[in-house]
Amino acid sequence: MALPQRPIPTFGSSMNNPSLLALWWDSGLATTLTDACLWLLLFLLARGLASDEAKRLRSLGFMILVHLVLGGLAASRGAGAVVDPLAPHGFHALQFSADLLAVAIGVGLFNALVLGILLGRFQRSVPTVLRDVLGLVALIVGAVALLARQGFDVKALLPTGAVLTAVIGLALQQTLGNLIGGMAIQLDKSVRVGDWVQVEGFYGRVTAIRWRSSTLETNDHESVVVPNAQLLAAKLLVRGRRGGQQVPGRRWVRFRLAFTAAPAQVSALAVAAVTGEPIPCVAATPAPDCLLLSLEEGTALFALRYHLDDFVQDDATDSAVRVRLLYALRRAGFEPALPGQSILLNTASAETRQADERARLARREQALQGMELFAKLQPQELSALAADLRELPYAPGEALCRQGEAADSLYLLDQGQVSVRVASDGAEREVAQLGEGAFFGEMGLMTGEPRSATVMALTHVRGLRLDKAAFQRLLTRRPELAEAIAEVLAERRVGLEQTRGQLDQSTRAQQAQQHRGQLLARMREYFGSRA
Repeated sequence: MALPQRPIPTFGSSMNNPSLLALWWDSGLATTLTDACLWLLLFLLARGLASDEAKRLRSLGFMILVHLVLGGLAASRGAGAVVDPLAPHGFHALQFSADLLAVAIGVGLFNALVLGILLGRFQRSVPTVLRDVLGLVALIVGAVALLARQGFDVKALLPTGAVLTAVIGLALQQTLGNLIGGMAIQLDKSVRVGDWVQVEGFYGRVTAIRWRSSTLETNDHESVVVPNAQLLAAKLLVRGRRGGQQVPGRRWVRFRLAFTAAPAQVSALAVAAVTGEPIPCVAATPAPDCLLLSLEEGTALFALRYHLDDFVQDDATDSAVRVRLLYALRRAGFEPALPGQSILLNTASAETRQADERARLARREQALQGMELFAKLQPQELSALAADLRELPYAPGEALCRQGEAADSLYLLDQGQVSVRVASDGAEREVAQLGEGAFFGEMGLMTGEPRSATVMALTHVRGLRLDKAAFQRLLTRRPELAEAIAEVLAERRVGLEQTRGQLDQSTRAQQAQQHRGQLLARMREYFGSRA
């Protein structure tokens, strides 16, 4: 027996239809325009949103295109052209599919626009898993309503549905546990996307909390998938969060020194090594500190504690802090100590060590010979001065000296490259870069004049520092050197002024003589009668 079919409205029949709006809607034009407008709106919104919300909107856009196709098929073939003979009288498969997809689109729009975007603007975001569950429930309710509208006896399906639900629940017990676990995690916000957590021996950042599992990305460029039920039951260490607020995480750098090291001096030195020049990813607050942890095995165990504001760079930042600390300790004359049980064997012979020392002194003498300041020194005087040079290592980013500091020493670059920077009007700019063999700070050594520039290490630098005491011993033996050095300094200053256009050739000699007298007077005052 043929089923009655609903006639397709046509323009000719609309003359007897009092509602042109109903005809326009039934013809499919309204649905087509609505879908097109929605698709365009979702396309524009997806361009400025985060990846997860944009992915939802793109999925909705695909559903809208499918709805357009189903609606077109239903309109072109007629509402009664495709029917299910097993379904109740009046059930139309294409129309039902289009209507169900329309419900899904409506639920998805509410989920994305209201629960996701709108509430997110007011910092009231709904957990992702909860949004998905609410959307599924709404979709099931919509499907039941559509079935009832098409003539199905929904009440007769309830007992069968209850039995089916029980069977599915037993079969998917673990999956449902993970689903409920994911909802619980997001509702109580014990773990959030972006948190750094340690669970079951794994440590990484939570990048997603889905229906069944959560994903952690480690710093080893690996992903760890943890079932939500396991994540909910495990003891978690959440780094960088305290009192519900994001805070920098504390890091510990331990080191050993001999008992002879003064704890207060070591602590101040360690803190200054980290805070002197900023290290990337080291938080300014809370401030770093250094503790004496224990006295054991013939050594003193210290711990430098600082706070990290980017856990992605944990190992790299620890390394940078250790390098700064090691160089600062060596400049102060401290070497890391070994536990009492450790034995360090040095297989180098005495002759080898003496040869290394002679080569090092020869290299220093050669560097001093290349300096115009010491061109008139005798070989034995150069040897004595080379022996007084103090070797100081610097890590990249450390300052060898700072503008405005009191000065009483000269630096000679034995290895590496530095940047000379001058601050004026609140801004600092680079004026020069110096490499191996260059020297600076001569005015500080000769007259005690404050540093006129900041010198920063660009690479690993080995500097040789000549202090006032060593130079004063040289002047004690040869006071006449003060006049020769003052003449060299005066010529350097006059040459610089002439290069800058502040001095013409006619007054160069006069200015050089004047500077020489002023510098010699300052040197004699600085070093006393010995100069």
